[in-house]
Amino acid sequence: MTAKSRADVSEERRAALDAGHVASTDLVECLVVDHVALARAVLPKAGVPLPAEEALAKIAGAPLKARLGFFASLLARHPKGRTALATHASDTVRSWVTLAYEGEKDPQKRLLLLRPFAADPHFGVREYAWMAYRSALLADLDAALAPLLPWTAEEDANLRRFAAEATRPRGVWCAHLRTLRTDPRRGLPILEPLARDPARYVQLSVANWLNDASKDDPAFVEEVTARWLAAHRCPETVHIATRALRTLRGKNTT
Repeated sequence: MTAKSRADVSEERRAALDAGHVASTDLVECLVVDHVALARAVLPKAGVPLPAEEALAKIAGAPLKARLGFFASLLARHPKGRTALATHASDTVRSWVTLAYEGEKDPQKRLLLLRPFAADPHFGVREYAWMAYRSALLADLDAALAPLLPWTAEEDANLRRFAAEATRPRGVWCAHLRTLRTDPRRGLPILEPLARDPARYVQLSVANWLNDASKDDPAFVEEVTARWLAAHRCPETVHIATRALRTLRGKNTT
């Protein structure tokens, strides 16, 4: 069985995605969405004026990150439009809304705005939610960590995972948190409550956090995983520790 490619997305399916009638089901579908066509279909209905044709033509051929940022910036200037589109059927539209909240300077307020998107049923929206909080952590780690700590005790695994994923020292497709690369112990208030998390989604994020740290401070990761396993050698912690140590042990775990 081969991986799905762009060619596997039918014209009918693309049309539905571009019209905002459906959400994408995987990364390939996320990538084939025509953001300009989607904007033409949904923004006027939400009371958001379309940018000039020249601007739309320019952004149409830009990389994905630029396209997302363009429409997020547009929605950042139209709060009523953000509200109207916050529950739109299209995950791409909800991602625009999510990233529009990156401009909120107060970490506590930004978290409150991002909360429904951090718990979104779509994997892509959840990824953009933690990315939208990343700049707050980069600007002032302590101030941004403080309101995030209670999320480690949330009932929703998506919110607990957000706390771990947003604070990964290296992360994926984002700027590194060099403060945590230099001193990963500052991330322990986030990690400790998740050491035995029952959700595999959270376990993977915690393990990836520690694997990130192992590339800069291997002794820290050795100490944390050994301590956790000594305290509670349950399947959840064993899974976290095994994946966390994969770089140090030279193993590719699944």
